[in-house]
Amino acid sequence: MALTLIDAVGGYAVAASLAILGLAIYELGDLGEPVVESFREVLHSVTPVAWSLALLILLGFSSRAVPILVSGLSAFPPLMTSLIEGLKASRARFGDLAAALRLRGVRRMAYIDLPASVPYFISGSRSAIGVALIVSPVAEAFGTAGGIGYGIYLFFQLHEYAAFVAWSLLLVLVMIVIDAAALGPLERWSRRWME
Repeated sequence: MALTLIDAVGGYAVAASLAILGLAIYELGDLGEPVVESFREVLHSVTPVAWSLALLILLGFSSRAVPILVSGLSAFPPLMTSLIEGLKASRARFGDLAAALRLRGVRRMAYIDLPASVPYFISGSRSAIGVALIVSPVAEAFGTAGGIGYGIYLFFQLHEYAAFVAWSLLLVLVMIVIDAAALGPLERWSRRWME
């Protein structure tokens, strides 16, 4: 279970880093917007199984980076979508303020757009962490020894269906606990902060 959580959190960190970088590129305007949108759509259209197979071929079966990268690449699109919506809302709400303060580019992003996008980032993070928790067992099942995905795959192959169901329920329980204990309250707090 610990390996799956490490993989999911690592994947979320990859997705969050890519999303913030994507937001900086998106801020470039006419050049950045189509690049980020295209990149997001390509990543969104590739299945976790395809990412798993491609990364297993590139990095090898013993690499712990495979489930982390698969989780990150799969969690990036919902997080980036939320950040883009936050950026658009920030531009609509604080555009006049940014113009009055003569803030452009990176300075505008640092002082206005990122702080105004925090509620959107947290909502997107809730989705992204959920995706990472779902996807990391897929990558674990395909080629790493350890984690919930490996347990699910192993017991399915051994026809130990009670253990297979137990590992599956453990994954669902972990997701429910993380969502109810941390992500839900954090999202509600960020929505109150937005008002």
